[in-house]
Amino acid sequence: MPRVRLVAFLACVLAVVNALAFTYANAIPVPSADAWYFIDTFVRKAVDGNLGYLDFFAQRGAGDHSQPLHRIVLLVHLYAGDLDFRMEAMVGVVLGVVSCALLAHVLCRSISDSGIAGKLRCGIGAISIFLVGLSLNATNIYTWSLVSLAWISLLACVSYWIAAPRFSEGAGRLTVLCALTFTLGVLIDELALPAFVALICGVAVRDGWRAPITALRMAIVGGLGLALARLFLHLAAGNGAADAAGGSLGAMFEMLLGSGGWKAVVVPLSDSLVHREHLDRLFKDWAVPVEFMIAISLAVLHIGFWWRAFDRTKRPGSSVLVISVAMMLFFYATIFGIALSRASSFGADYFHQPRYVVVYQLNLLALILMFAGSGNRANGINGGVARSVWAWRACIAGVIALVLLQALLSLFAWRSAKYVQDYTRGAAESLAALGREPATREEVACPQILTICKAAPEVRMRTMSLLRNNALSIYSADFRHAHGLDALQLGQDPAAAMPAEDGSCSIPVLRGGPRRISGGIAFNRQPNGESAFWIMVPDSAPSFRVMFRGRALTTHRRGGLVTFTFDEEQAAVAASGERRLVYDIECDGRDVEEFVVEVDGRSVD
Repeated sequence: MPRVRLVAFLACVLAVVNALAFTYANAIPVPSADAWYFIDTFVRKAVDGNLGYLDFFAQRGAGDHSQPLHRIVLLVHLYAGDLDFRMEAMVGVVLGVVSCALLAHVLCRSISDSGIAGKLRCGIGAISIFLVGLSLNATNIYTWSLVSLAWISLLACVSYWIAAPRFSEGAGRLTVLCALTFTLGVLIDELALPAFVALICGVAVRDGWRAPITALRMAIVGGLGLALARLFLHLAAGNGAADAAGGSLGAMFEMLLGSGGWKAVVVPLSDSLVHREHLDRLFKDWAVPVEFMIAISLAVLHIGFWWRAFDRTKRPGSSVLVISVAMMLFFYATIFGIALSRASSFGADYFHQPRYVVVYQLNLLALILMFAGSGNRANGINGGVARSVWAWRACIAGVIALVLLQALLSLFAWRSAKYVQDYTRGAAESLAALGREPATREEVACPQILTICKAAPEVRMRTMSLLRNNALSIYSADFRHAHGLDALQLGQDPAAAMPAEDGSCSIPVLRGGPRRISGGIAFNRQPNGESAFWIMVPDSAPSFRVMFRGRALTTHRRGGLVTFTFDEEQAAVAASGERRLVYDIECDGRDVEEFVVEVDGRSVD
């Protein structure tokens, strides 16, 4: 029936438009949290022209993982949007739309009934997939670009689960399977292991224990591809590679056996449909009982899910069965990972983190695929729902309830938009203030997402100079205009201050570097264990030398930031009781300016 298809299509389009519009209006455009690390490393190399192939796979160390596709997206909006992280969030949500479209396509293709029952099943399933996958249940998914990009990994998994089973026989096809698994491992790193194991289990459930050969063949060939991917990433990461960080099994079991251990089961189920913050708003003191009711209802559906998966007379067609089982197992594995690496360290309440909703929703998508999928084609069974009037009515009522729920959650999300936009404006103003005084800015003056405020002074200096000198982020006129920040007070670049009237090349005041040495206390600790001073000079300054008692010191310069280490001779002078260390800056062989560092009365080690 054309009307069924039209209604389903319009409902899906409405969900897509709602998610994209909310992201465009509310995604935080300034760098947030981990993005600052990649600005100081990846972006800096890109701007300097030193970016190499392996930089896309670099890892920070323990607990980090390779994210080459994230780096590609970062590179694109570096040049296309002057480091506008709203573009990054939009890319993530678009990939979410593609993921939902793929799942809906696979579901509808698997339905053998071409009559009204089949069309209704396809329409209801597609609508449910888009409503759940693009729900505004947790606005964090759409406002924080790092969370939005989680759809990269999820789309990679969905694509792999769809494609891999097609290459389970024949030498040529198995070679393709190995290549697909290798690609998955390279693109999503450690997440590829649970995705791969989940697929093998899905194939095993499809074929049954009497015919395990296909699953075993895929496990061997795909396992080889995964091992090659791990080897490649280990070599690409170099010294940055490290074992995954996180909690221990003992800490996890202690958390699970504690008073809040129930949250490891209840929260992922309940929050996947309605996040706790909405339950608190709607039900207040009854929020916890309602949370349990939602979790119990979904747990019953999970039991039905596995019952149907192993019932050959009622389960969906081959592709939908494999994908739904793999997705559900991947959901379980992710919850285990959160419990092991996060909740074991930060407590069971960590399961309520809004950003995890993008993963929690996988269990709902798997349920939709399983129950909306067609029956066994060989037996011509369309499923009990297709033959039961009351079941059809319940199904339609459920979809209507889901539509109303998502409308309510969207209303809450759009009402919160003003606060998100105010937060973004405040973050931009704090970032501008940091740019005016990057060396002395107080950490408490910055919102939580501006982790750059907590960095060492020299890191703040070089990062803010990078943004300013290359007209990136708030220093781009196009960026400010796009986000209504034209009135932002940027101030003068401290690193580009004008020379003193006497023509000397250095800034008269030692801005932000240590002005006093405390005995035995390290300052500006360098990787080799030494301590260092830093001074500011204009970018256009001529050649210069930093002198200590007539001896030129070894300096390192990046833009207007000059550093030099506190070596043995300087330490010896300080230890001898000298209270003032006098340094000279000789500019272009002519102008000399001095600055003084005071040493306290204690001995210097």
